[in-house]
Order: sequence, then C-alpha cells, then structure tokens
Amino acid sequence: MFKLARPKPIFHPAAEPANAHAVLLLHGFTGSPLDLKKLTNFLKSQGFACYVPIYSGHGLGAEAIVKTSMAAWWQDAHNAFDFLHSHGYGKISVVGHSMGGVFALRLAQQYALASVTTLCSPIMKRPVDYLKRRLISYAEEYKKFEQKPALHIAEEVAQFAKSDFSLLQGLSDFTETTGQHLAKTECPVQVLQGELDDACYQDSAALIYDQVGSTVKEIKAYPNSGHMLMLEADHQKVFRDIAGFLKSVK
Repeated sequence: MFKLARPKPIFHPAAEPANAHAVLLLHGFTGSPLDLKKLTNFLKSQGFACYVPIYSGHGLGAEAIVKTSMAAWWQDAHNAFDFLHSHGYGKISVVGHSMGGVFALRLAQQYALASVTTLCSPIMKRPVDYLKRRLISYAEEYKKFEQKPALHIAEEVAQFAKSDFSLLQGLSDFTETTGQHLAKTECPVQVLQGELDDACYQDSAALIYDQVGSTVKEIKAYPNSGHMLMLEADHQKVFRDIAGFLKSVK
C-alpha cells in the first residue's frame, strides 16, 4: 500500500504573453491535470501557451472531493482564467473535458474568449444518483491504485457510500443552468465527442452544437473512443483537430 502524490497544475508560459495565444485546459469531475498532460504537451509543441489547473479536493481521492463544493471548483476554473489574464495573455481559448467543458462554456458566457473546445461534455441536468454512483466507483478505483488490500477497500468504500453527497446537486444544477444559456456563447466553438461514450454525453454534444450562439462552430465524432477522448485510440487525431481549430481562430 502506498500514498499517491497529488498531481500539480501545469503551466507552459510564452516568452511574449501579449503576442501569444494561451490555452486554458480544464479537467473533468474526479479528474486531474494528468488527464490533459499529453494534449497539453502537444499544444505546447504547436506554439501555444498552456495552463492546466487542478480543482479543490481533486487528485486526492473521493473522500477529499466530497469535502469541497461545486462553487469551489468553479472558482478554481475562474481563478485559472484570471491567472492567464493577469500574466498578460489577451487571447485566451479554453479547452475542457467533461465538467471542464461546462466550465469553458460558462466562462464564454461571461468573457470574450478566443474560442471554446468541449470534449465529451454534459450539458443536461444529470441525476444525482448517477453522479453518486460514479463518485463511489472512483473511490474504489483510487484505492486500488493505492494498492490497498481488497478487504480494506470494500470496508472503506462501504463507509464512503454513507457520506454526504449534497454537493452533487450543485454540480447537476450548474450544468443545467449553463445549458440554459448556451445562446450567450458567441465565440467560435468546437464540440468533440467519442462515439463509444454514454448516450447522455452524445446527446449533449449535439445540443451544445445546436444551441450555442456562435456563428463559427464545428462538431466532430470519433468512432474508436469513449469518454476519455484525449487518451484513447483516436487521441492523435483529436490533438490535431484541436490544434487546427485553435490556429483558425482570428
């Protein structure tokens, strides 16, 4: 048994921020910057400045997540945008995976972003029970990575299942509210979706594409990938498509 180190934020600055195109990359619920590391390195190689924050409670196991809140995660995403802006970047695009894509769309509803790219992002209200099951499953998988004995894992997961999961209502509500204001998203939008992902995410991709107020938008599906689009079979094509879209933004 060993304790996993918490992933750290990633920042690849530009030599001249005022003349650079910065990309804020936002991970998903229960995720971390590690999920976006390969994509970040690729975008860095293409000349983009990149910043990947980590949300409160994330990267430390499910028990740490339930001690935080949806408001804290959104504030972390907002602070990350402010971080880039305060460092002199005027042209900022946001690439978000899953919940990170919801944050990207909400930022676009509030600020003049260069563009938004969503990867397998939900946009419809999701049942809290579904989110609870997902968080419990994450708790079990994290403990396996820690190489805890099976009996200990079963006992700890059973205890975790009794936790207060009220924060998940905040996540569901935030997603629904963002979806109700998609028409306010007027910057260029790219919607990317794995065809092997759950139907709710595929439906959300179509809804985002149809309802954003952007005049420049595209939607692409990848037949050999599921929810972790940036890590699965089609990831190289996904990376090229994201870079190409970012370069097309004026």
